Amino acid sequence: MFRSHNSLGLPQTIDQAADLLISDLLTDHVEAMASLNDEEFESLYQGVAPYLIDEFRLWSGNDILLDACIEASNACGESPDPARIILKRVVERIGDTEGIIIIT
Repeated sequence: MFRSHNSLGLPQTIDQAADLLISDLLTDHVEAMASLNDEEFESLYQGVAPYLIDEFRLWSGNDILLDACIEASNACGESPDPARIILKRVVERIGDTEGIIIIT
C-alpha cells in the first residue's frame, strides 16, 4: 500500500497525503472505507498509524505536514495526532464521491 515518496518529495498538506494514500487503494478498499463505523475506523487507525508516521516522516523531518496536522487538530479541538487527522481526511474524501475517480 505504501510506496516510497522520497523521490517525489513528501506531501506538505493533509490533502496531498490523503490523495497519495487513496491513489494506492484498491477499489474494494475504497468501498470498505466508505462505510466504516467508529469501531472499524479505530481498528484501521491502530493498524496503519505507525506506517503513516514513518512514511510521511511526521515526527522526523516533515515539519510542514506535521504543522498542518497539528493546526487541524487544534481547529477540531482534538489532541495532536497527525496520523489520525490524515486518515480521517482519507475517509472524508472517499465519502465525497465527486472527488474520486476509480479507473479499472
